[in-house]
Amino acid sequence: MTSVVGLKDKIIKKIIKRILLFVLLGLILLPVILLAILQIGAVQTMLARKGARYLSEKLNTEICVDKATLTGFRDLKISGLRIMDLQNDTLLYASDVQVSLGYFNSRMHYLKLNRVILDSAYFVVKRNASDSSVNLNLLIEKLKSADTVSQDGGWIVHCSFAYLNNCRFKYLDEPGIKEVPIEQQINFHDLYLDRINAKISDVKLLSDSILLNVRSISFKDHSGFALKKFAGHVAFFFLQTLFISYFDRN
Repeated sequence: MTSVVGLKDKIIKKIIKRILLFVLLGLILLPVILLAILQIGAVQTMLARKGARYLSEKLNTEICVDKATLTGFRDLKISGLRIMDLQNDTLLYASDVQVSLGYFNSRMHYLKLNRVILDSAYFVVKRNASDSSVNLNLLIEKLKSADTVSQDGGWIVHCSFAYLNNCRFKYLDEPGIKEVPIEQQINFHDLYLDRINAKISDVKLLSDSILLNVRSISFKDHSGFALKKFAGHVAFFFLQTLFISYFDRN
């Protein structure tokens, strides 16, 4: 009788050991399997598109991603990024966007990016004639209202370095477009900057402003005006007058 009980105890111990072994292997292999799955390009693109659809629903606008590639959980490359404004017009399109994540703290509402590279991007800011609203400001306000986490304070995004390669920027001020542009002079109510190439550092996106240090920038406006070199501190204040502080590095 004793031998039978002992045999049962041995069998139970073996079963328990095997269960514990399988659980331990599962805990070890599951993250490895998940990591391997996340390295698949199709999976990364699927997750990026799901994230874009989630933001589209929250902001009531269209955000599309053609392809996404994540390397080492810090370097993200997005191809074919399109963001529409609330009037369903293009706000931003970028052929390629490369982002290197530095630090993220949801409790402090802080995001640090090591590097952002925009290739062949097209950015449009428009002030409507009907109500004088600015499409970018409308989207920012929509984003604030959709944020249920940081009602006590906005997010701060800090980017160490940003590079613009062959980008375009359009600003259309419909209420002031009646002014007749002078040849070779920029009409600030109707800007269309082409072939923008820039190196920027210390970019800070705050709740009411954007601060940045332009190391170098060049572009050509459709009026014929061309800027070959500019360097200085620049600040954009939402719903306020644009403020620029310039200094020459030479």
